[in-house]
Amino acid sequence: MVGCIVLALGPTKVATATATPTSSTTSTTVPTITGWTATPLGTVTSVAEHAGKIYIGRDGGYSVRLDTLGSLWLFGDTLVRGAPPASKILYFSAGSSAAVGPSGLSQLATGLREVIPGVGVAPQLNKPPGQPFLPSPKAMYLPGGKGSCNAGVGRFGVRWPTGATRLGTSLSVLITYIDVCVAGATVTVEGWGIAIWSAKTFQFATLPTDIIAPQPSGQAIDLSAAWMSPIAQANGSIDFFSVGDNPSRPGTSFVRTAHIANLAAVTNPASYVGRPIRGPLDGAFPGRLLQFSAYPGSTPGSVLYRAIGSRFTLGITTMSTATSLFGPWVDTGTAQLPDCPRATGIFCWSVIGHPEMSTATSVIVSYYCPTSPTEFGHIRLIRLTPVYSTTTTTTTTTTTTVHHG
Repeated sequence: MVGCIVLALGPTKVATATATPTSSTTSTTVPTITGWTATPLGTVTSVAEHAGKIYIGRDGGYSVRLDTLGSLWLFGDTLVRGAPPASKILYFSAGSSAAVGPSGLSQLATGLREVIPGVGVAPQLNKPPGQPFLPSPKAMYLPGGKGSCNAGVGRFGVRWPTGATRLGTSLSVLITYIDVCVAGATVTVEGWGIAIWSAKTFQFATLPTDIIAPQPSGQAIDLSAAWMSPIAQANGSIDFFSVGDNPSRPGTSFVRTAHIANLAAVTNPASYVGRPIRGPLDGAFPGRLLQFSAYPGSTPGSVLYRAIGSRFTLGITTMSTATSLFGPWVDTGTAQLPDCPRATGIFCWSVIGHPEMSTATSVIVSYYCPTSPTEFGHIRLIRLTPVYSTTTTTTTTTTTTVHHG
């Protein structure tokens, strides 16, 4: 008999794993700029006005820092009145005038001294010269080819500044302008160009040069073809902007930028190749004008680009920012301009930013406020400071812990 051996085996121990999920929640609060508060700083005035001799009313107001000279200010049409109570109009200078004054963080332009082209800074108790800073165009035409815009009562051709930038470390300033025929209440933009002015000689190193010249037909140019808001870069290149009507979306506009490799190319029309930018600027903003500049960034040596806009029928200025000219641009809200609009429906214009007076979080802006009984249409200065709201982002993180048995 063959025996059988039977093995009695006990229960086998098998390794097991148990997963225990745990979670944690963190909240991050991010401040976001949602608007701007406008603080009045005063008016842009001349030393001649403080002497009680005259009052100078003018719009525009681009500024460029010029070291020990302070800042060069470029204005538009300039009206000079006598002292009250009569306040007689002494003369009207169509086109542009210029002055130099204090430059720096939060300094007020209350001590301007007028610039005499080809001469220098006029004596302190002075008045603007009778001739415009930018020489008026010799050939301007009435719309419809009806003759010269420079002859006849109530009509004249002018050059209005549309931007300025300092060229590197030199004391030369590149100025952009538009050629305009003013015939009564009709204003027609017929061309645009550039000029280079030297603060060393008080002469034009490059006289006003039309990139697009006015035509005998008096035809208005497409404003998108007029490049303005020049920004000189450290490598010698220059960037320009244009704003035009969007034909595919009536009532809206689009923005482009053009990069010019060097100063020698700025007078060549073929150099201006428009490229679209990213962001809400390239979209719907009817009735909005834009002025671009490079401002101090949040870290030393950095740059923040800002687009100062205006919806002048509402008396509102807008602010958009980008770290690159091409975007993406971000709208950061609006600010209400003091005293605009007025109860009578009068609006404000020439909303222009001043980088040399600004910081990363405090932006100095000027604008023209017309028909003030005591100011005779002076340019006003305001400081824009951001209004923040906080956005809280909640993040839940789940962690699984595995236990081996």
